[in-house]
Amino acid sequence: MPIRGYSTDSLWAACINNASRCILKTMKRTRIGFAYITALLCAFRLAPYAEEYQLLPPEQRQEITDAQTEIVIRTNVTDAAVYLNGAYQGRTPLTVRGLVAGVYELAVEKEGYGRTGYLVAVERGQRHSFYVPLEIITGYLAIIDTPDESSYYVDDILHHTATMELAAGYHTVTVKKFGYTDETRAVYIVPQTLITISMPLSRASFSLANFTVSRARFNPALSGSLGECAFSFSVTAPETGTLTITDTAGTVVYHTALLLFTTWQQKIIWNGRDIQGKELPDGRYRATLTAGGITAAAETVIDRSLKIVHGDYPPGGTGIGPIATAALLPARTFFLAVQATALFDTAPRPFSGMPISFSFGYTPLSWLELSAQFTVYTGQAQPPAAGTVAAQFGGKIAIGNDWWFRGSGFLRWGMFTQNAPPPAPYGTDTGTGLSGGGAISFANTFFSTGITSEYTYGAATGKVTIRDSVWRNGITVQFTPVHTVSIQTWLILNSAFHIYDATTNSASDLIYWARALDIGISTTVSIRNTPFFFHAGFRTLLFFNERTRFGTSIGISYVF
Repeated sequence: MPIRGYSTDSLWAACINNASRCILKTMKRTRIGFAYITALLCAFRLAPYAEEYQLLPPEQRQEITDAQTEIVIRTNVTDAAVYLNGAYQGRTPLTVRGLVAGVYELAVEKEGYGRTGYLVAVERGQRHSFYVPLEIITGYLAIIDTPDESSYYVDDILHHTATMELAAGYHTVTVKKFGYTDETRAVYIVPQTLITISMPLSRASFSLANFTVSRARFNPALSGSLGECAFSFSVTAPETGTLTITDTAGTVVYHTALLLFTTWQQKIIWNGRDIQGKELPDGRYRATLTAGGITAAAETVIDRSLKIVHGDYPPGGTGIGPIATAALLPARTFFLAVQATALFDTAPRPFSGMPISFSFGYTPLSWLELSAQFTVYTGQAQPPAAGTVAAQFGGKIAIGNDWWFRGSGFLRWGMFTQNAPPPAPYGTDTGTGLSGGGAISFANTFFSTGITSEYTYGAATGKVTIRDSVWRNGITVQFTPVHTVSIQTWLILNSAFHIYDATTNSASDLIYWARALDIGISTTVSIRNTPFFFHAGFRTLLFFNERTRFGTSIGISYVF
């Protein structure tokens, strides 16, 4: 039950008013003694709250149904406990409904922040929002007897000094320094009190672990980090060592001395060359690491048939122009890409929009590539956005010494974030919907050609409940005159079944086996000695017996 009354400035004034009315009313009935008792009870009921708590005005007011009440409790920290007249209500942010109108004692508390109390008024037909700030209660911790330049972690957060202010309560403290054994201890911080703890560290014996290679296969002819592999390992104490690389015959082809280790994590980069800096032939190589009497080994393969696809990044992953192809990135390769495309129509207005795409992909295995793309269709009054995820799986077979046959299959799903599809006309691929397909190609170092077939259901909006679909069949050609530049072109026929109707947000009965022809050319340039690629292209989407759409695009990708 509430504390009776609706005081806004002074609860004592409410008390006196109530007591006076009670006395007058009771005197008329000649019950003077009862009146004095009522007044005293009212005063003693409200007096403690007037001294301990202030009336908290609501930060927001809103009218609701007359017979209802509602209050909202917010704090500057989440998950604080809320009490009304001593009864637990829940944790912030919290909404309480159905209270009896009146004045309540509100208390909010959280470990490390203490308890804060106010009086709040609850009114019929009103939603009141109250903001209760909580102040953190802190103490101090001093760590002594540690080696110089130690690192101090409290609850896994790094602190750069041995003396620190912390929230009251329990904490886990860890002291680290390279060459020493970590020391961890639980500490209770008392409010407004300095706690001093001694945490001496003991010397660590040398050990070596987790010797791994970043790439199982790599091509030294590729630019930047793509043409290198990294040997990584961890140590516990200062020591020197050596790294030796041998071929399958056991011949030492590379050797380097390692300087004194000064931190836990170590990395050695190898570019696939011998001691004199000459390129090594393709084959398997064994790296042997020796340090502190401990030996570890790992293997990698130099494979110049591996190549970064100098192409584009459509919604289905790596590809040429707007369609996925059979070529996948090498295993353990990431890519990030951004591309902007300006679209122009012959009718009804020249400029129809500028989709901007952000792509991300990773090849965890040599036969599997995963990717995602987010596109915003700028240039419209209410720009729609679309998200797409895809998986592509495939492989290659050598044909003679110079040619490879590649094959892949792919699955893709995408959807618009709102009910605003891209601008008409429809009946071509937009990157959304549920689709599947396959691709094959023949390629050598300088030339590649292939075919791709893909069927998409829910092509216009991504909603599979709308049965519009698109079948794409395309031919792609790629020419790579030098390993840093490629030129690619494509010709794709779009067949449309039950074309999307934007006026009814449903599929029509229209079927076109030849809906549109997608023709384009693009180029990709590797920025020498870096993992960055520049992309530019021009595309024509020729709708039969309808308008023609042109697109010009530029983009940049980072492959690592």
